[in-house]
Amino acid sequence: MTTFTANTLKELAYFYTNTDRSMLEDKGLIQPGKAGDDRWKRFNHNFDIFILKLSDEDRAVLAAMATDYAKSFEPQGGAA
Repeated sequence: MTTFTANTLKELAYFYTNTDRSMLEDKGLIQPGKAGDDRWKRFNHNFDIFILKLSDEDRAVLAAMATDYAKSFEPQGGAA
């Protein structure tokens, strides 16, 4: 089981808040342009529902995006 820390939750909240359509388009999770917005728009831009409805493969892409985002919060040099 994964253990979440206070910082992990904060990082995830920032990721959810700061992820926009262009980031999802860049990773191929939604098609570019207004007409290609179906999967995102269908859930009224609700990121939680969007995540739950993604395929396992697409959710793995999104998880990698979140991991990369969280790395920006890690202290440099290995010391916290």
